[in-house]
Amino acid sequence: MKNDTRKAWEQLALWIADVFETNQILYHFDESSCLYLRGYEFDMDDLDITVMWGRIDDAHDTLAKEPRVAILAHSDLEFKARIENRIIHVMTYESDSGIGEDSDREQILVQGHPVWCKTADFYFKGITPSHPMYELAKQAVLVAKKT
Repeated sequence: MKNDTRKAWEQLALWIADVFETNQILYHFDESSCLYLRGYEFDMDDLDITVMWGRIDDAHDTLAKEPRVAILAHSDLEFKARIENRIIHVMTYESDSGIGEDSDREQILVQGHPVWCKTADFYFKGITPSHPMYELAKQAVLVAKKT
């Protein structure tokens, strides 16, 4: 069952990446999603995605047109949607580059396809040792340094 669940989350991530790339919306998978898409095991509750500053409404409108998407909540800085009984959380934040520093983003392979993801190091630096994902993030940073 875990493999089916992982495959479903990964396929959803690939679909979202394709939709955003087709519509020229810069994005990256963020928060714990950047660990999950690297292959770390834990129970996902939602898929976190950050889009370029100024494009949250475009991301919302693009996904809202899709028949398989149900928008659950929307504000100026984020929205949540349900896609096939899975929740996505799309957010944005103001930055000089609009999407965050290039050094904090990288492409990783998900089922052999490149997607943009926040670096494990960036995620690790933003959490405290008491955070439930601390040890996984630490492990991801160590793995990234070896490659």
